[in-house]
Amino acid sequence: MCIDCGIMRKKLPAFIFALVSVTALSGCRAAVLPASECGGLRELASLPDLNSGHYKASVYSTAAARLQEMGRESACQALSQAAQTHRNNQQVIVLCRMLFTKRGNSEFRRPMIGGACFLGDTDYPDWPLEPIELVDGLPFLITQGYILFGWPEPADAYLLYCMANCDWTTTHFRELTATEERNALAKLLASNKWKRPLTFHEWVFLWGQIK
Repeated sequence: MCIDCGIMRKKLPAFIFALVSVTALSGCRAAVLPASECGGLRELASLPDLNSGHYKASVYSTAAARLQEMGRESACQALSQAAQTHRNNQQVIVLCRMLFTKRGNSEFRRPMIGGACFLGDTDYPDWPLEPIELVDGLPFLITQGYILFGWPEPADAYLLYCMANCDWTTTHFRELTATEERNALAKLLASNKWKRPLTFHEWVFLWGQIK
């Protein structure tokens, strides 16, 4: 019997509601949920795009925490559903960079979404999880856009790569307090990765990612 979606919607944010719906409704007759059922996949509405200018690290930490609670198999199913619905969705790619980790000595390659524009004269070797840097479980965006000639790698293709070649992370994500977020940002700002002092605009860019 299917779960009452009306009750779930009141208790969960749109993003988490949609992800839970994918697996919780596995007992329903339809193997793949149509866009109209239970509100469809609305998770992207609550996860800001990397290029929107409104990126918030905390919402990604919360989303990653909920996915971890579902377990790897169910979380991957939910991410796959979202990625197939929004093929060039960078939000799903960010979650992949958070939830997967390299397997042994193998490479955890970057998503092929263009040439990154980094802060502080840094480069790819400085940020192995580009486009993010995890600080105390908070995923800060450390790129200010991408230069792309051609088509970016679809999110579902990158998810399949992660599922086949990477391990599920042991990092435990959770919702952080405002104080914890500020402390994490302070650590990032004090990082020795920066090749020069950050400009005022770069400081504003990073500060804008927390509460």
